Amino acid sequence: AGTGAVVRAAFRVLRPGCRRAVSDVVEIEPLPAAVKSALVAWPGCIAGTIPVEAARATVTAAGFTDVVIDITHPYTPAEAGLAEGTPGKIGSAFIRAVRPA
Repeated sequence: AGTGAVVRAAFRVLRPGCRRAVSDVVEIEPLPAAVKSALVAWPGCIAGTIPVEAARATVTAAGFTDVVIDITHPYTPAEAGLAEGTPGKIGSAFIRAVRPA
C-alpha cells in the first residue's frame, strides 16, 4: 500500500474530532532520480520521500483538516550517508492533522 492508502485507512478508522500525528521523512528540496531509485537510499527512507507539499496534499485528499507539517531536522543526502555533493535536502517531520467532526 502506498502513502495515500495508509492515510485514507487512518481517516477511516479515526472517530470524528480525533487527531492523527506521525513522524516521517520528507523531501524539502528535490532529490535526483538516481537517488530516489538507489537501493542504498531505501534503508534510511530517503528513496521513499515525497515533497512536503505532496505530503500535505495526500493528507488533505484523505479528508483531514488543520494539516501541520513541522520539519524537525533538515539534512542533506550526504548527512544521511549518500555521496558527498548529492543535491537535494530531506528532513524529519511531524505531520499532524484532524479528522473533522
